[in-house]
Amino acid sequence: QNIDGVEQIQMVDMPSCAPATLLPAQINGETISTTFDRYPVGDSYQYIISLHSAEGDAEGNVIARLGWYTRDAKFDHFTRFNLGPKGELFRPLLNASSLNPYLFDTDDALEFIFIAKIKKENSNEIEDVLMVGKEDGSIIYTFRGDDTKGKLRTASLLVDDAEHPELMLICYDYKLYNIEFQHLPFAKFAKGGEGTVANPYLVATAGDLQQMRMEPAAAYKLANDIDMRQTAAYWQPVDNFSGQLDGDNYAISNLRINSHRTEVGLFGNMAPGASVKNLVMLNPEITVNRLNSNVGVISGATVTDTLSNIHVYDASIVAADRNAQATVGGLVGFASVFSEISGSSFRNGDINLPTCSMMGGIVGDARTSTNIVGCYASGNFTDSTTVGGIVGQTGMGSVVANCHTNVNISAQYLAGGIVGYDASRAAISNCVAEGMVSVNKATKWGKLSAGGILGYVETDWTKAETIIISNNISNVKLTLPKSGNDGSVNRIVGFTAINENYEQGETRLKELGLANNYATAEATIGGEAVSSTDATTPQGATKAVSEMSEEWLSSLGYVLGESDSALWRMTKVLPVLRFENKAQALVFSTPTINMQTGEIAELIITVYGADASEINVESTNPTIADVEIIEETANALKLLVTCKNAGNTTIKATAGNLTATCAVNALVSAIDNVEDEPTTSFTFGHGVITMSGAASMNLYNANGQLIGHVKADALTISHLNHGVYVATAIMPDGSKQSVKFVK
Repeated sequence: QNIDGVEQIQMVDMPSCAPATLLPAQINGETISTTFDRYPVGDSYQYIISLHSAEGDAEGNVIARLGWYTRDAKFDHFTRFNLGPKGELFRPLLNASSLNPYLFDTDDALEFIFIAKIKKENSNEIEDVLMVGKEDGSIIYTFRGDDTKGKLRTASLLVDDAEHPELMLICYDYKLYNIEFQHLPFAKFAKGGEGTVANPYLVATAGDLQQMRMEPAAAYKLANDIDMRQTAAYWQPVDNFSGQLDGDNYAISNLRINSHRTEVGLFGNMAPGASVKNLVMLNPEITVNRLNSNVGVISGATVTDTLSNIHVYDASIVAADRNAQATVGGLVGFASVFSEISGSSFRNGDINLPTCSMMGGIVGDARTSTNIVGCYASGNFTDSTTVGGIVGQTGMGSVVANCHTNVNISAQYLAGGIVGYDASRAAISNCVAEGMVSVNKATKWGKLSAGGILGYVETDWTKAETIIISNNISNVKLTLPKSGNDGSVNRIVGFTAINENYEQGETRLKELGLANNYATAEATIGGEAVSSTDATTPQGATKAVSEMSEEWLSSLGYVLGESDSALWRMTKVLPVLRFENKAQALVFSTPTINMQTGEIAELIITVYGADASEINVESTNPTIADVEIIEETANALKLLVTCKNAGNTTIKATAGNLTATCAVNALVSAIDNVEDEPTTSFTFGHGVITMSGAASMNLYNANGQLIGHVKADALTISHLNHGVYVATAIMPDGSKQSVKFVK
């Protein structure tokens, strides 16, 4: 639009259409085009704009440019492509599809696709040449017509099928159109691998991870930590995964899922025989909607699959609206048919789904001989109906053993510290439950069911004496509504056979499947202590924590110690699983810092699974950059890095057997050797620097990065932030003059 006689582009927010950024036709003397889009940068975004004019270099090459501009239209930097001395026109494609950094290859660097018009050698004929180049200007793919195909006429990205993107190239030889399809990406798995068990694909980026959906039966292994913030898009679950994923104890962080698929997770569903192991997930976020049926951070559903040594930290699983009614587990939504989940955890998770049907810290619904062994869950779980600290509901033949919870559970009417509902009398043994379980709304039958270990167990009307709930310890506080408390709430099992509805005169059955279950004195019901000496009842026997010695715990079948065969270890209070206080991931807030001599920068190192006191930090070359701890929190250290000299060094952190590094690139300012005082030929005034008679002028920041260019003798500097800059003037005879100045 034309504003005060100046052509400008008005950006608006959607869907409100409220005015946002105003892009003028010229920024810093550069005429912009209407070919542009925005791209995420940190927690914000920048505009990438194709510029009307090109640069030339000393060799006579034509340098096409894309300008990067902040949300308030301030210049940031250029991306340049050398079209050679015969370049005539530069036509980039800038949109959400083409600016996917993993479309053309799977490394983290951004690529651009464009068509350049280039004059042929020894001819006046101009041909269209398609190129794909990286942000550093290197070209990774070139396509031009030939005598067989004809001239390149056009090209198109076919990305509607996100799992099978293609580049369509159309040539014409004056008789026929020749159409060629190139499968994308051109390159993947840069670190190698063949996808076999013996030689798995090495997954090093978010782009590599996305390739799992192309070969769901292959074997994969993480080669390093992966931060999914590198891609702005929501993760689309990999369906029918029948392969293997070995995390090699690396972490995938900041995975975000908001999918309309039935089964949702890193994998939507896992086919029989699949396995995931040695994986850490940090800060995953899942938004659950009405179309989702089974949801878990690792997989929506498993069938005869194996998950081991998987640890999920700080997950957020929330409802998109009040119609979300999925079955949700911290790791797996629905597990069935001999699925095995062991040695895994879901820590400090927040699952808030007030209308969800079933929820568990590890598995939502475990059916048909699914085994869950040696798992830990902590966090806050809110559900409308059935919640369990480890499993929401267990089915026939399933086993939950040697598990530990420390959770805050809130459900309307059915909840347990380990399992919510034992539908087919599955075995629950050697589990320790801590935290709080709250039920707050009676069912239409007027019943509340809550237990420190199990909320509700189906009655065995055959009166068999098979022990199914044994050797468990509850340290759970059970809370109830102030009124309407017509329910079954006990320290071990809430609802049992004795709570069934019986006809008048009918003998009430006693639950015969309980043995050796204990509750601490702190395991209260509605704030009231309960005293009991019978370890075979739903209340369990009261036993002081101080009396729970290693010998006594061993007599119940708890295997304690530091050997590989031990699952538990002693603490000053209740036993914990051996991996609970073990460092599982160690992550810096950024992998690289670029600094200048004398500059300081803050850096954060976070350990997951252990205390910050276990972190050791050092600089591998303190003469380049030194590091000191300035603040310590529960599991993180804030560091201060001081740049002393030019060069490269590494900030190294260790915790347990983990190591993390942050590269420090210490730079000498590119303008240090420029004279401090301006020459008399440069003049300053009214936000402009002028060199009378100059053919063009360039502006550089303190890093030597070109941030402004005009083909004139005056350069606007009013928009600059405070700092040190260099202006250079190129005179008509090719000579240069420069000045360093402070803004």
